[in-house]
Amino acid sequence: MTEQNIKFGQIQNPYKEFTYTIPAGESETIYYAFNYWRILSLSGGTLQMRFGGSGELSNVSGSGLGQELDDPIPHVTIKNDHASQAMTVTIAMAIGRIDDDRLNVVGTGIETVSGSGNVIDTKAAFTAGVSALSAITASANTKRVWIYNNHASAVLYWGDSGVTIANGMPIPAGSFAILETADEIFLISDTASTNVRLATEGI
Repeated sequence: MTEQNIKFGQIQNPYKEFTYTIPAGESETIYYAFNYWRILSLSGGTLQMRFGGSGELSNVSGSGLGQELDDPIPHVTIKNDHASQAMTVTIAMAIGRIDDDRLNVVGTGIETVSGSGNVIDTKAAFTAGVSALSAITASANTKRVWIYNNHASAVLYWGDSGVTIANGMPIPAGSFAILETADEIFLISDTASTNVRLATEGI
């Protein structure tokens, strides 16, 4: 395992990158408190993740995917669920949030690389049910997706086309998830007719 560490002032747990090569069928647990994570690279194998000490393992589709959690959790378990192929994964974790837009460092100052700016697209209200439905289509221009569970009691789950309430990433009632992904997002709920608010940020 290799590790990179960037410290930002007095942040309780700074940004860290962890790289593991995990044999088929095996897992690693990272004991590092965090409320934000992102998959920086993924090759081979089949990645599954469990956040904290309870809950089901959730399938993770690929690099670039990330999430900002409501509260910090103490550790995460990552598993290679492939029957025969080893997996190499690099995951970034922090208390706080890191948005890397590739800065140019010049001398003792920092110069940002200017661009055309990001576009926020608020989607029409979406109704999730007890079967998985496509909520956000894949787009190379999408950088970030917001999902808000606008229900008083239902738990919403997100993932790929095979998402279920057993393997999906949960979004409790009245909570939201921010995903760093350009992939298609599917939603399912434990309650029929769950109102969901969606938005994307892209270029």
